[in-house]
Amino acid sequence: MKQLSIKASILVLLLTCGGCMSIVQTIEHERPEVYIGTKTDFEALGYFGTSESAWAILGLFDLPFSLVMDTIFLPYTISKTTSNNENQSNQKNAPDLKTVR
Repeated sequence: MKQLSIKASILVLLLTCGGCMSIVQTIEHERPEVYIGTKTDFEALGYFGTSESAWAILGLFDLPFSLVMDTIFLPYTISKTTSNNENQSNQKNAPDLKTVR
């Protein structure tokens, strides 16, 4: 019975935490990057062997799920990235009304 509860707990953990870096990073940033959750997980892998090894373990566990979630979010992140780039280029090309006078 104890083995069953451990397996059930692991399954619940997998289903609730999978891809969480992608979800958090995409929602948190006003201008999300393409595959930002996957990039964050790779950065977390650099913590192996340090006092923050728990982040590396989380990144290793979350990496395949973040890859899937980032791929699902890809149309959204591309549209946000291109719209932000267009807004920035329009602001650079707009005349400064203070200097036009």
